[in-house]
Amino acid sequence: MVKLKKGQVVLIEWLDIYSDTDWLDAKEQEEFKPATCRSVGMVVSRDKTVLKLAHNLNLDDGTSDLTAYPVGVVQKVRVLCK
Repeated sequence: MVKLKKGQVVLIEWLDIYSDTDWLDAKEQEEFKPATCRSVGMVVSRDKTVLKLAHNLNLDDGTSDLTAYPVGVVQKVRVLCK
């Protein structure tokens, strides 16, 4: 993963759990995979296990709409603003 700094705006591509309650034939089972998702946010922190992105910041360094992504599900990171 690229080196990230607090406040950078990033686009991440990550894998999400996907489930289906329908009956699936063998071909559908073979093609079944996690959902690939994309999210944009501002880096709050990153350590060995978690990348935290905020989607809203106020001028007092407060955040809302904070999401913690396990590093293991993050497939790609692209810095949009430094």
